[in-house]
Amino acid sequence: MGNNNSMFNITFDRTQPTIYYAGEIISGQVQFTVQERTGKIDDIYLTITGDVGYTTIRTARIQNGQTDRVTDHHDIRIFGEKVLFGQAMSTQQSNGRINDVKILEPGQYAYPFSVRLPDILPPTIHPKDYPFVRYELQVEIIFKTKRIYKHFCLVCFYLK
Repeated sequence: MGNNNSMFNITFDRTQPTIYYAGEIISGQVQFTVQERTGKIDDIYLTITGDVGYTTIRTARIQNGQTDRVTDHHDIRIFGEKVLFGQAMSTQQSNGRINDVKILEPGQYAYPFSVRLPDILPPTIHPKDYPFVRYELQVEIIFKTKRIYKHFCLVCFYLK
């Protein structure tokens, strides 16, 4: 299951714009379609992260005693939480539950999620450029032999 044979989508229970406050609960569903039968899967996670990025400028010596200004980029993880999906709903399997299934058959799947944000988090700023504070959602599917990561968007929700 990867970019070739599946399509992922995240929907939030809150309508647009997806603005949250520290301490609130982010909830919604991860939905995906499997085009081909998958290999053996160990786990499926939703990872929610918050990162701060900033730059520093330093002077570096180059040849012949000359100096040059160098910009260093720094990224710091300030929040991270993994939600293990164990109760997915398949729209095409009779009982709907796939929590113990290690192979996904072709079809559509939906995983509900709900995560409480910490009480103290900085608001989103400049999510695409330095300096920034940004928050992302990512789905991680762990196969028996390898990991596959799927990013949904650079900024999936904003914090005020």
